[in-house]
Amino acid sequence: MADKAANTGIWVFHGGENDIRILGGLPNSWVYDTATMYAALEGCSRQTEPIGLGRLCQTLSIVVPPLSEHNAGNDALLMAEAFVQMATGAMTRQLDEVL
Repeated sequence: MADKAANTGIWVFHGGENDIRILGGLPNSWVYDTATMYAALEGCSRQTEPIGLGRLCQTLSIVVPPLSEHNAGNDALLMAEAFVQMATGAMTRQLDEVL
């Protein structure tokens, strides 16, 4: 029998409910969703005020090269950058400067 701990991982998605469902769930894993993180930091509802990856990057001042969205590799890189900014508090500091 395989050790369940071997399935442990860290997964980052942007609106990844369908991906997780297709994968059959991700037991023993840390799962983060950048859309949900943004909604929590902004104090808004992800269901009523969803944010796309492009707009999230714009909000966080992440440079998105032309024609690079909706390419799996580019989206993964942009999502990772957004995750790091939100997880490390860089987003909070950036919003404080604007306000």
